[in-house]
Amino acid sequence: MQQNLKFPAQCTVIPAEELEQISGGAPAWVGALKDQIRPLWHQVKPLLSYGVELGKAFVQIVGAAYTIYVYGKIIKNSMEGIKDTMNWFINLN
Repeated sequence: MQQNLKFPAQCTVIPAEELEQISGGAPAWVGALKDQIRPLWHQVKPLLSYGVELGKAFVQIVGAAYTIYVYGKIIKNSMEGIKDTMNWFINLN
């Protein structure tokens, strides 16, 4: 079913039955559904990219908060160790 068409003929509309045969058996309503979804996709796409960027920022904030928590625990444990060491030196008398 190969056609050697010139440029203007390549822009012709293909009937639904022939489109099903060419596309490997996909029903014609798939193409129609794609045409209906495309305008909605163009409206939603910026919002999705904004949501992805917002999610990335949230992950960075959570990561920074966790890092601060870990460093805080290290400082707290170090201070307790210093306090215990000083008490040990005081109790040497």
